[in-house]
Amino acid sequence: MAVAISGIARTLEATANQRQRDTAMSQRETISINDIRTAIRELTARAELARKEGRPDDAAELEQRISGYREQLGSRP
Repeated sequence: MAVAISGIARTLEATANQRQRDTAMSQRETISINDIRTAIRELTARAELARKEGRPDDAAELEQRISGYREQLGSRP
């Protein structure tokens, strides 16, 4: 079980890191609603994992990022 969680965590981290690089490179580009929803899903999974692993500070940081994406999503028509 620990191996499976570790693999999931690495996959989520790699995906999030790639998204960060992509976002940093194209901050002027409009992010699609689908991309925002995907980011919320992935970051929510990472926050849950951080809480389960006893990393409340990491979880809180991720929740702040999720909140920002939800605000973006809410401002869309």
